[in-house]
Amino acid sequence: MPDIPFFRGKDAVFRLFMDGRERLLNAKTWSAKRNTTDGADGVNGEDRDRPYSVTNFYDLNVTCYQKDASILLALLEDQTNDDAGALPLDKAVGINIKIQDGSRAAFVAKEVTLGAWELNQGGRADAVMLTIPLRVRYFSKVAALG
Repeated sequence: MPDIPFFRGKDAVFRLFMDGRERLLNAKTWSAKRNTTDGADGVNGEDRDRPYSVTNFYDLNVTCYQKDASILLALLEDQTNDDAGALPLDKAVGINIKIQDGSRAAFVAKEVTLGAWELNQGGRADAVMLTIPLRVRYFSKVAALG
């Protein structure tokens, strides 16, 4: 098997869909992490416990540059919908990765809940950033396009 270079940030794209529409993010950084309950069962005098891990959900986090207020407005629209007691807006995340051997990998996160987002202005010359934490019930591989 030939040694291929590691893929980089330019090769990994995070996409957010809300209410059937893609919300264009200018992501600087993003992450996906499995949230688990870990434990160990001490069984019948065995010399070591039997460790286990149960997946609770997945934590995703994206930090975006802001060129307009469209994402913030979409987050507020989602909050207004929730406050009205309406059926939650459908939300999903897509992740597409271009592997350096020319292949692709793609993942989808479904049943997305928005967390406590944060709009942050650093210094006078710094870009304004919006951080959006998400919790998702399902994270799975899907067919990659392209």
